[in-house]
Amino acid sequence: MARPPAFLRELLDGATDASLIVLENGNIWHLNEAARGMFNVVSKNTGTNIDDLLTFSTQESHVNETSRRWVNLTKTISSESNTHSIKGVGAKTSGEFFPVNVGIIRIPIDGDLQNSYRKCTSQNESDGYERFYCLNIQNEAQATTEKKCRN
Repeated sequence: MARPPAFLRELLDGATDASLIVLENGNIWHLNEAARGMFNVVSKNTGTNIDDLLTFSTQESHVNETSRRWVNLTKTISSESNTHSIKGVGAKTSGEFFPVNVGIIRIPIDGDLQNSYRKCTSQNESDGYERFYCLNIQNEAQATTEKKCRN
């Protein structure tokens, strides 16, 4: 899988929060160091699916486990806004779970981004995909502990 354009990698790598780029099909295109630490992901190789690391809380989640998956989430979030916030559950590779807040930014694929995006997906995967997503993730349990320490 080809890497995202340098400016996108640098933007995420400069962030202190856990940030990653997810393709529309759920494959992780890039994780920054904070995200690798949050989920205990050792390898810098991408290709992991977001569903391996996160489940999302939606109105349908209590009814149907599949509604918590990435592909279903992207179908239900409003197309009127490119930014969204949702609660979820993170999973470390060690099997530990923790509550998270996820900020989602939908980014349309056009111009220079289109070439990079098409290089990183096979023809079958890229058919019909028009966007990718930048996720900023905050560990709720850690944020609560840090807030208590400051008070």
